Amino acid sequence: MTTLRHLIHAVMLFLCLMAPAMAQHLPSDSDADTTTEILLDYQDRLVFTQFCRYYPRDLRFDRALEKISLVFNSHGHEVFSDYNKEVYFVVFVSSMGFNAISFHKLVIFDSLLLDSLRFLATGIAVYGDVDNDYCRALALSVAKVGMAHQFGMLVGNYTDGQNPYRLPEFETITASQRVRAERLFEDMLAAVMAHEASHAFLNHVKEKVETSRTLWENNQGKVDPGELNRYINGYIKYTLSYQKELEADACGARLVKASGYDREGFIYWLKFSKMLEEATGSVEDTGETGVRTHPTADVRIQNIEKVWDENDRRLPEQR
Repeated sequence: MTTLRHLIHAVMLFLCLMAPAMAQHLPSDSDADTTTEILLDYQDRLVFTQFCRYYPRDLRFDRALEKISLVFNSHGHEVFSDYNKEVYFVVFVSSMGFNAISFHKLVIFDSLLLDSLRFLATGIAVYGDVDNDYCRALALSVAKVGMAHQFGMLVGNYTDGQNPYRLPEFETITASQRVRAERLFEDMLAAVMAHEASHAFLNHVKEKVETSRTLWENNQGKVDPGELNRYINGYIKYTLSYQKELEADACGARLVKASGYDREGFIYWLKFSKMLEEATGSVEDTGETGVRTHPTADVRIQNIEKVWDENDRRLPEQR
């Protein structure tokens, strides 16, 4: 079961990157767009079904997710010119670790990510920033749990709704610190939700499918199919994905700002992500291209702060 859980996670994580194989089965006539939508809706259902089959749902954050979603719904039209897609947010105790993944209309969070942000908010409320011993200890603890989960070993006491992962906690905090922590957590959760939802609202998964289809059609018969498939996967993963992450950050920042949340939610989330990478001693896979799939935290923070100070929040027409 451990191996199977790890395999299911890998399949789900890279399903949206397997567009070349999907593209071979899409028609080239005027119904291609409809076919793509049907295919992507099916993918969402498949992903959700498989996660439900292999991982337990975590319902503790549903109320917070719903609250922020309603706020986004009131302001999404200020950011997106075509804000008509209903995006679903769900939380699972999965092997993704400190991570989230977005599909066509579906966003899945790992509960370790949300619990980590909850404890991080408390640490910042007490110490004023992420640069302190508590947050470093938290990063190390989250890294250990996340690495165990990646190998299929789901650790924790999931009947404990307060601290299932046994993350380091404070014995006492003041009332004002608790209020500050609750607000910080909501700001960080809104930032993560806005980033992942932006992938959906900008149709990034659909764009990857369509780009792969175009590359396949233009090069089929000219290049060895295996080489062509590897090239398309590499382009989607290491070139297109990097660009789309910056786009999702920019759109997410605009959505967060329009909805009345604070930019510090983005900043603290990304600063902690950098601490987590340092705690694991890991360097993101860059593939044969030598390019990261995600920009560095510093680049992303700079991009978000630049966007935050812009006056015009509306984006061009989405695909």
